[in-house]
Amino acid sequence: MWAKAQAEGQRDVADARSGAKEDTADADKNVADAVADQDADDVADQARDANETADKGNSKIMIAQAEATHKVAIEKCEALTEAARSQCKDDADETLDQAKEAANDEPIGDARGTRGPGKSWTTASKQARGLIEGRLVDIRLRHARVGTAQP
Repeated sequence: MWAKAQAEGQRDVADARSGAKEDTADADKNVADAVADQDADDVADQARDANETADKGNSKIMIAQAEATHKVAIEKCEALTEAARSQCKDDADETLDQAKEAANDEPIGDARGTRGPGKSWTTASKQARGLIEGRLVDIRLRHARVGTAQP
């Protein structure tokens, strides 16, 4: 039942990754062109732009992952009793909103490719993914208990 939602979510994440990869490749080419031209100011500008492009791409990927997880969670909520279903969906929506905030609130990277003081994109991605997965596990467990208590 939720396999379709999972497949759609995986496709959306793959599309986001592909788009981010293309955008990053273009930005990296601009940096390489600036280096070849030996223009230090342009290299700095292009490097900053490349980091911003990578940040935006990673945000899009994180949001696509959160939305994919949300689609599956909503489908799983449908299997619960009516009383638990509404709360399950509300919790899934809240988790999605939090994950989107986490993806969008990250500071833009600097020339070293970090996201703020020593925070790499990998760390930011893991934190957002942990937030999503941890909340959904908690939601499923809580609603499974509520669902079994219903007649």
